[in-house]
Amino acid sequence: MTTLSPQRRPARAAWLILAALMLAVVLVVAGPAQPVAASCGGTTIVGTEAQLNAAIAAFNAVAAGPCTFTIQLGADILVTSGKELAN
Repeated sequence: MTTLSPQRRPARAAWLILAALMLAVVLVVAGPAQPVAASCGGTTIVGTEAQLNAAIAAFNAVAAGPCTFTIQLGADILVTSGKELAN
């Protein structure tokens, strides 16, 4: 069994700390992203009429099917634009 010399221990500790920090950065960057509009089969949370209109337009623009889209209301929304809402 070999032991590290006192001069090499700080260098090894520095490399281990650097590796741990790099791993943490990768995990943060690769973590789940919150989409603006849900992709096929997802859920979008809206809180304003403008966000609701944008979510409906985004879902209508998707040609891939069959998809189940869910729009979750994050607040009460007064719909004034005459949109026909379906369940």
